[in-house]
Amino acid sequence: MASFDQAGVLNPQDTRIWLNRGIALADWGKHEAAIASFDQVIEREPTLAQAWNSRGSSLMILERNKEALASFDQAIACNPNYDKAWSNRGNALTNLGRHKAALKSFAKALQISPDHPEIWFNQGCLLMKLEKQDDAIASFNKNGCGKISGFSG
Repeated sequence: MASFDQAGVLNPQDTRIWLNRGIALADWGKHEAAIASFDQVIEREPTLAQAWNSRGSSLMILERNKEALASFDQAIACNPNYDKAWSNRGNALTNLGRHKAALKSFAKALQISPDHPEIWFNQGCLLMKLEKQDDAIASFNKNGCGKISGFSG
């Protein structure tokens, strides 16, 4: 972290330094500090979708889902084809209990990246929560984890 901080002092306008610092902090579970780094990126380069998405991910981990949703929406405004932002938006909406909107976000993410297993998995989890077992099984089967034929319980 000292290297990121020193680089930031030497070149405070370099958004890559702030972005990578934020990603490292998030990886270490220091989400408040990560958000502050992502905010530095956004202040300098407000159309960088990755910074908005990363900011939203840290906010979501802190269970600040409304703020996270706003960040994911900003990421999508910057890059409408950003599959991770659409998927993360679906997760935030799920956390907020807005299931219909979440399914639409997952559908958009899958339209962009139909072979992305994590999106299929997240959609499947929501479908299970909604007790749509057949649809959930179909989603899980597309995520590359092998064929699932049913659940017992």
